[in-house]
Amino acid sequence: MNQGVHLVDILRWIMGPVDTIFAFADHLARKIEVEDTAVASMRFKSGAFGTLEGTTSVMPGMGHRMEFHGEKGTIAVDGEKIVRWDVPGDDKEEVLKGLEDKIGDASSDPTAIGADGHQQQIADLIAAAKEDREPMISGREARNAVELILAVYQSAKSGQPVKL
Repeated sequence: MNQGVHLVDILRWIMGPVDTIFAFADHLARKIEVEDTAVASMRFKSGAFGTLEGTTSVMPGMGHRMEFHGEKGTIAVDGEKIVRWDVPGDDKEEVLKGLEDKIGDASSDPTAIGADGHQQQIADLIAAAKEDREPMISGREARNAVELILAVYQSAKSGQPVKL
């Protein structure tokens, strides 16, 4: 949960709600109290399938990667950089203009994690409280990623699929 919650949040935001998840999770390489490896298969409410892998048990540490494949194209993001944009009809250069890699890879260096996103969210939360408005990211939206990870844990523990 600690290393993967932000990517689970992004996945859920892009793909929408998950209908069913089946997962395995365990501590395979490290003698720690929590899992160091988790793998899950998901069916989204849209009917799309997804695979989630999260681990700190690989050597050397690896960065994060997200891939989206569908009937209208493929997009891959490695770290914070779009490395593949194969969408027929899109001008790849125009779409990717200005999206150069700006954040370091924290897989082997935790100090490389950028703080900009957290700082913006905290500033917005403070402004929302002062202005009596909803924050940019609501508590409900943030909870969606936590619920998905808890379903991973429940499925891994029970050995059964979990319907969300």
